[in-house]
Amino acid sequence: LKVVQDGYEFFANRRLVTVFSAPHYCGQFDNAGGTMAVNDEMNCSFQVYRPASKAVRLAMQQGIAPA
Repeated sequence: LKVVQDGYEFFANRRLVTVFSAPHYCGQFDNAGGTMAVNDEMNCSFQVYRPASKAVRLAMQQGIAPA
């Protein structure tokens, strides 16, 4: 398993891409998650999901609505 910091990462001269869909993986990494869409012309687009801040995660764990 390779955690990709920014949600996706190209390699092999941009012929291959790793898409990592789990932001804040296992509660141990501050990585983003990502998804990739491919249209009819085979063009790729990416959506990146940044992890919630530590304060927001803590509030959610305690059942408190973050400010």
